[in-house]
Amino acid sequence: MRAALERGDWNEVGRQIAREWENRKRLAPGVTTPGIDDLVTRAMAAGATGAKVCGAGGGGCLICYGPPDAQSAIAAALASGGARLLDYEIETEGLRIG
Repeated sequence: MRAALERGDWNEVGRQIAREWENRKRLAPGVTTPGIDDLVTRAMAAGATGAKVCGAGGGGCLICYGPPDAQSAIAAALASGGARLLDYEIETEGLRIG
């Protein structure tokens, strides 16, 4: 993941997110639910290249990653599956003091 981020290889970033999710499900099968699986399937069908739960799973937050031109389709697919969408921004500069 780090190498993909450093080179700006956004497709690989998505693949690494998806890979982490598959590994996590193998290590802790209870981390997912049928509802989460359905949302991931919907997001991937709409153009996401990766998706995974944040935290311990069990129905909390799900992050879906994909190319910018697929964002609206991914959001619509998630909303139609019952997800409540949260607005966010990615901080590119990190914490700065003063």
